Amino acid sequence: MRPSVAHEVRVGELSLACHVRGRGPVCVVLPGARGHHLRIPLVERELTMAYVGPAGPAASGADPNDGLRLEVGHLHEVVRSFGVEPVFVLGHGRAAALSKAYARCHPDRVAGLILYAAGPIADVRDDPPPLTVPTLVVTDRPDIDCATEPVDVLRHSIPDARLVTLRESGRHAHLAEPERFAYLLLEFTRRISGPVRTALT
Repeated sequence: MRPSVAHEVRVGELSLACHVRGRGPVCVVLPGARGHHLRIPLVERELTMAYVGPAGPAASGADPNDGLRLEVGHLHEVVRSFGVEPVFVLGHGRAAALSKAYARCHPDRVAGLILYAAGPIADVRDDPPPLTVPTLVVTDRPDIDCATEPVDVLRHSIPDARLVTLRESGRHAHLAEPERFAYLLLEFTRRISGPVRTALT
């Protein structure tokens, strides 16, 4: 397995850091919280995992829509830095909001979307249009408590998504059930990665 490669993306005066591991189609991974370490080594044999460092919080009192639009622009620069081919985007926890917003703004750049333990603030705008990109939703329980987005909301906004419930491992399935979690990701990406070429060699 290849060692981690530092990958820096400049957006104006802002520097966005990624740690890139593995080989194969690119999957951009967004952590759910600042300082949270999210790595999925078992999929790095088949996917180039670009682990993006968390951005700072929006300014106090700022319009959430403005903050989300800014983050979508930053993510777009990260995606563009890996070439012209579509990438997979994985959003964990509250980062699922950014992942979904990006997929709506740039569906042509997203090969597939993975929403992992999606946080409660999944869409800032009222009644957003349904997502059209292939989507895998991995959640922790069918009725979902206050820490996770309700399943009925997910089904309304992503009608064709595949929903997988992990009742035992919850929001940290990549640690509690690494083999099963890796299998779910690879099964999903293999089904739709045919036209997606390797971006890093």
